[in-house]
Amino acid sequence: MMAPAYFFLYGGPTLTTTAAPFDQAKFEAALHRLINDVGSVITAASVITGDKLGLYKTLASTGPLTSEELAQQTQTHERYVREWLANQAAAGYLTYDPQTRRFTLPAEHVPFFADDNSEVNMCGMFGMGQPLFADEPKITEAFKTGKGIGWEAVSYTHLATDSARTSSASASSW
Repeated sequence: MMAPAYFFLYGGPTLTTTAAPFDQAKFEAALHRLINDVGSVITAASVITGDKLGLYKTLASTGPLTSEELAQQTQTHERYVREWLANQAAAGYLTYDPQTRRFTLPAEHVPFFADDNSEVNMCGMFGMGQPLFADEPKITEAFKTGKGIGWEAVSYTHLATDSARTSSASASSW
């Protein structure tokens, strides 16, 4: 039996197991899923930043911009804006033209990111995950003790704001 590629690339697992034989295809599928999940977390934080700084709205109202132009129009630092734009393009939220070095918020994405009155604006949804990270130590402790976490101990400032923002726009369409 040939050893999976994982063993050659990473030196093999450090934990022995009695589980079923190693399936390289399942390993790779899980690895891709985990990498995508990490990328999603990073992108979620970037969406919140872009929303708070008006980056999406500026792109929506002006059309294609370079990182320098977007930074100037939003009074932000170009280096950070450049990284943000690259992340958003990699996520498929923005498009990039390498010839002009300009990024565009496609018209089809404006309702998701730049229109506060849109029933499908997703920016508030991205913010709803923030309390989970802020409260991770409390959640971990609850797993150990079984005592749970009362609402008074939850860092739900963002949750309440982002939930209200998301539901108020969508409620108008129901």
